[in-house]
Parts: sequence; C-alpha cells; structure tokens
Amino acid sequence: QGAQTATFDPSSPVSPTNQPFPDGDLRNWGNAVRIRHLGGFTSWYFHLQADSVGVNVGDVVEAGQPIALSGNTGRSSGAHLHYGIKKKTGPDTYVWVDPTDYFDVSQLTKWGCSQ
Repeated sequence: QGAQTATFDPSSPVSPTNQPFPDGDLRNWGNAVRIRHLGGFTSWYFHLQADSVGVNVGDVVEAGQPIALSGNTGRSSGAHLHYGIKKKTGPDTYVWVDPTDYFDVSQLTKWGCSQ
C-alpha cells in the first residue's frame, strides 16, 4: 500500500478548498477526516470526537497510525466510528463501495471494533 494523505481539516471552516461533503453539509457527519489512497480510493471517518483529530491537511499517514478518536458529533445517538470507502469512477465522480471488500472482517475485533 502506498502513502495516504489527509485531505480535510474538520477544525477549519468549510470553504471552496475545504469542502469534503456534498454541498459542504457537515450537520449529519460531524467531525470527519478523509484520506486519499493510491488507486483512486478515499477512506472516510465520521462522528469523530471533538479536538481529537491528530492529522492535518496534507499529512502523509501510515497504515495503523491513529488519526482521531471515535465520538458522537453530527447526527448521532452514541459514540461510534462511521467508516466508508469511495472509489473514483470518473474524473470528478466517486461511488461508495463496501469497505469489507478491502480488508479481512475477522480483524475488526483485533482493532477494538465490534462486528
């Protein structure tokens, strides 16, 4: 796997250069981080704990590096991590894909997650 770059700073105001969600709407997702991967993929981490994000826009992160703590921000009824993967399908288009197609689900409990 190649290097990954954090591309969204949830502590900065939404602007034309810091707008990770459709229409810049952060209400539902709360604090979030998007990481760009080689091969046209982006991973998304939502509902992150306030002031817990440990990466900045443009940082190169390594697999396994902590990026933030799960939280209860945005439209959420309890602390959790909302995780997703998008795949690039065209010059400016991406689609959500099933994250379990890209890692071994049996490893979730190893990472402290529930299935």
